[in-house]
Amino acid sequence: MSQHQELDFERWQQDWKAATSAQPRLDARALRSRVRRRTFWLAIGVAFEEICMAFAVWNITGLALAQASRVDRWLLLGVVGSLLWAMGFALWIQRGTWRASTESTQAFIDLARLRCRRVISSVPPMIAYTVVLVGIYLVTGWRQAVEAGGGQPDPATLLRNYGFLAGVVAAVWGFAGWYIHRTRQELAELDRLAAGLGEEDVSLWQE
Repeated sequence: MSQHQELDFERWQQDWKAATSAQPRLDARALRSRVRRRTFWLAIGVAFEEICMAFAVWNITGLALAQASRVDRWLLLGVVGSLLWAMGFALWIQRGTWRASTESTQAFIDLARLRCRRVISSVPPMIAYTVVLVGIYLVTGWRQAVEAGGGQPDPATLLRNYGFLAGVVAAVWGFAGWYIHRTRQELAELDRLAAGLGEEDVSLWQE
């Protein structure tokens, strides 16, 4: 073997080692533990969310029916309708994500990937839902300012109402942006794991 061939072979070995070391290492037990732990917290989160929204629906419906103004009544009923939609959507988006189809490592990876995709796919409808609520709050805030100003919008009331709205929207969308970014990173990591998971890995890590 010539010196040039030896150098090429050594370079190929180095490249192969670098590519191999760059592959994420699979700890199947840790993966299963993480997926099961998230299943528990997912169930807690969905249950808490549904209870809070049901409580809000009950109270806002009572408040709407007590309004003398037809406009205020329908605005509040619009909030109730959006909350009912959110309750159904929160359950629908989690369909098929509660447990792995089998006890194999591949099934747990597929479940984790499905959950990530569901989070990402929920962004457009949740943005639309937020826009609806913001629109309702804009009208409600304006009416409150007009009532406080005796027929003319009171600047202090407008500033308080719309300032609060801007703060809430910025906080919610900021958190959502960060969470989606983290979810995309997790999905990319899971895709790399799934691509590198062969039959030998599956049989090795199955319990």
